[in-house]
Amino acid sequence: MSDSELQKQFMELDNLVDHHELSDELQSLDDFLECFLQDLQHSLSDTSDDEASPRGTSKDPFLASSNWSTRQSLFSERWRAERPRLVNTAAAQENVATRICQQCGSNPAAVRCCDCRPRPFFCAECDVSMHTRHVLHNRDAMTAGFYQPLPPTTFVVDKALSHCGRYDLSMPELSCEACQATWAAEVVDLNRSDYWPATLHFSTMYATDVFFSFEEMKMAAPGLSCQAFLRMLDQRTVRFGRTGKISTDSFQKSFFEWEAVRYEVDKICKEEHFICPACTPDMLAVSVDGNRKHYRFKNAARSEEQAIFEDIFIAKDEDVARFVDYIHKTSKHV
Repeated sequence: MSDSELQKQFMELDNLVDHHELSDELQSLDDFLECFLQDLQHSLSDTSDDEASPRGTSKDPFLASSNWSTRQSLFSERWRAERPRLVNTAAAQENVATRICQQCGSNPAAVRCCDCRPRPFFCAECDVSMHTRHVLHNRDAMTAGFYQPLPPTTFVVDKALSHCGRYDLSMPELSCEACQATWAAEVVDLNRSDYWPATLHFSTMYATDVFFSFEEMKMAAPGLSCQAFLRMLDQRTVRFGRTGKISTDSFQKSFFEWEAVRYEVDKICKEEHFICPACTPDMLAVSVDGNRKHYRFKNAARSEEQAIFEDIFIAKDEDVARFVDYIHKTSKHV
């Protein structure tokens, strides 16, 4: 074989290799574009679920979707309509009923573990055998008639007393092959498992533990912003090899609704949390003479939704005017 023929074969081989490499690159590019389009479609579906108008509340859906004020009002109305059921679910969740251990199936349950889902109830023996190996699980004792948090070094004797960012999950759906009946998780089922929906369609849901931590951080550092807290969670999402962002507006709205339901439950339990911040060692608010942000409320777009905690923090103008008139009438001016 001559040198020219060898050179020709080598050139054909190089072209073949380049063709395969180009095909591999195009295939990887197609896979990347497909994943990107799926993520974009998922994000758009979440946004449409968060902002969709309820059935029968608007005669012009296009007008409602383009008007921010109307959209926010309809969104708040859906939460307000659902709030009584959420209050009942939150109150029923704290009910300590007589249960059987879900591990051995024979002894009465004495401990509830918030991390051992979907079988959270343990008897005293099964609790010791399980949580001597999983010492950092969050457990509650049931023996006192209510759920009492247990430290890792404490266990129940018979007859005596993390934030990890965002996950992409699949909701469970069950179907019977015989009768074709189906079952899907609802908001109540999420509440019983210590989750809270971002919207009433619960395309996104939050672990209630993240709400507790955000509330405690706001109490310790009132100047902490919600965006800074969510950026921390986004960083944890990336750190553990996951993807996705957390919506600030959705998180804040869901957190406020969770606080409103907790407030209603506390009223049922006759708990009083309003004490004078000046008389306690822990300050609950930033000083009024500190730096403040001023907004042009008359020019800014805002909805006409009512406050969740009505007449709790700020009294109505009519009540204040009535009280001032009463003071003027009953006081003697010198």
